Amino acid sequence: MGILGYIIIVVTIFWTVFTAPNGTLIFGDDIHRSYYFFSQYLTASIKSGFIPWWNPYNFAGTPFLANPITNAFYPINWLFFILPANVVYPVSFVLHLILAMSGMYLLSRSWFAGLLFGLSGFFVSRIYAGHIDLISSASYMPLVVYMFVRAMEKKRASSWVCASVILALQLLAGYQTMTILTLEAVLIFACIKKTNIFHLILSILLALGLTAFTLIPTQEFVRRSIRTFEKPYSWSSFGAITPVDLLQVVNPYLQGDQYTYSGAPPNYWEHAFFFGRIGFVLAMIGGAYVLLNSKRKTEGIVALIILVFGILMSLATPLYKLVWEIIPAYHYLRIPARHLILVSFGGSLLAGIGFSLVKNRWLRQLIVLFAVFEMIVFSRHFIEVKEQPEARHSSELVELLQKEKTLTRMLPNFGVWVPPREDLDFDSSMIYKFYNATGYDSTLLRNYYEFIDAVNGNVTPSILEHDVQVPYLNISSPYLDFLNVKYVFDSSGFRKNDGFLPRFFFVSKVVVLPRSDVASLIRSGVADLKTTVYIQDALPSPDKTCTGKVGVEKYNPNEIIVSVEAPCDGYLVSSEVMYPGWEATIDGTKTSLVEGNLAFRTLFIPYGKHTVRIYYIPKIFLIGGLISVLSLLACLVYVKNV
Repeated sequence: MGILGYIIIVVTIFWTVFTAPNGTLIFGDDIHRSYYFFSQYLTASIKSGFIPWWNPYNFAGTPFLANPITNAFYPINWLFFILPANVVYPVSFVLHLILAMSGMYLLSRSWFAGLLFGLSGFFVSRIYAGHIDLISSASYMPLVVYMFVRAMEKKRASSWVCASVILALQLLAGYQTMTILTLEAVLIFACIKKTNIFHLILSILLALGLTAFTLIPTQEFVRRSIRTFEKPYSWSSFGAITPVDLLQVVNPYLQGDQYTYSGAPPNYWEHAFFFGRIGFVLAMIGGAYVLLNSKRKTEGIVALIILVFGILMSLATPLYKLVWEIIPAYHYLRIPARHLILVSFGGSLLAGIGFSLVKNRWLRQLIVLFAVFEMIVFSRHFIEVKEQPEARHSSELVELLQKEKTLTRMLPNFGVWVPPREDLDFDSSMIYKFYNATGYDSTLLRNYYEFIDAVNGNVTPSILEHDVQVPYLNISSPYLDFLNVKYVFDSSGFRKNDGFLPRFFFVSKVVVLPRSDVASLIRSGVADLKTTVYIQDALPSPDKTCTGKVGVEKYNPNEIIVSVEAPCDGYLVSSEVMYPGWEATIDGTKTSLVEGNLAFRTLFIPYGKHTVRIYYIPKIFLIGGLISVLSLLACLVYVKNV
């Protein structure tokens, strides 16, 4: 009955979405600007009969299934294959909010605590932001903690395995930062309960093993992305809350809402954690009770520690810097305010304890009614329905790009947040099937990013200014042509670049230099990418100069077939980004495919007429899959024997 109550409440909150007219979609900024296009590309690809290992439409080529945004292996996301996106997104929100509430109900044994946590500002304000993966992952926090606490108490192998399975589901949901924060809460419980840390570590390793089939490819992508740039502590500490933000416990709109926010950067939803005024009062009562009474000491003390830890980390106090210095993963995390989930978590637990102290039946019912009303009104403030992204895109612009017969790219040369994106979202290239020299994604390949920086003459990385797209390209640079850019779209309009080079072409000059020297030549404008390829590998050097002919016979996301007529030895050069898993054959014989001009697929072509096949086989998925199978077998054998 308690969970049924959660279902009724959450469906009430989303009622306007489920009754909205056709052609509309629940509004979430990242959904409308990015996630929607990823889900559409995934489903369209699978339904057409091929696996989208690679995405050729963004950033001159980038991994797709390994991209943490895709989350193709998370069971809830399989709904996209049978239901339209305008149904799946609200259903996903509903299911995960109910999961968050139910998990807290199990952990705290308080229906009231579950209500406050699942509808806290940390979750519902992010609906407007479109943080679907963050909400999905965060919703598992109470259930994961519950399963681990249960395993600590029962000390049975089956309990630890069950905890591993739930943790694995959280990992599959995406946005692994939430998993890190969840494990911090688990570790606090383990320390207070004096648990054997060996079983905890083994259980976590099992979860990692079960999800290795997707985690390992994703980690390979992340290791080769811009996330590996060294960044100062100031970058990681950006987005911390201020003491004023803590007053949200009594007024969630003290500094405005998602439209009028005037507080510390970056925005409203990153600093939201409101869990009800009555929730705050009862949390204070619960906290005082824990400190003054010996009963329920363990759960209460843990809740207090988690709450205080969450506040200190969200404020980016010296504790945050200490963690940043000790744990390498924190060097790649940003916005300390995301630790506010621990504040909502601990606060809801304490509120549940405070509510249990209220013995009068009528007063309890009155408190529940007030809290339900307050949280529904608060939650509905972040629910909007808008037209699907295609409706606001410029039909004239889309038609022009889709009619393009040659294999060329378009460059949106402005920030992903400025008005021109209304005409054509950066990631919409995936559904309209045109080729984009940039995109909107925090995980983009470092080699391509470094090439763009070199083109712009930047000696140091631009990562502190541009971390979700490539830096704005100097359109007067001759290297714009090399990138196969035929159209440039910026704040001044849409224009054609007639000097663009083909996606694939033949050169007979090669220069072997260290990567840093190649970058210097490009920065200074000395490198001639039209006639010369710059590589680091010791490959054959042609002994004469000639001009070859290249024709693209087949171009698919995972496979490209090119015909080459080479009057002399030379190189097939491309503006297709190089990445592990790309291989090549010449006339059916495997050959070396190397990285040329800092970032792009290049191969040696001997004299004569040849058919070149360039194809993508991400063997890393096989390695990860084997680890997952072995982990599953080990898990079954372990449980059976123990």
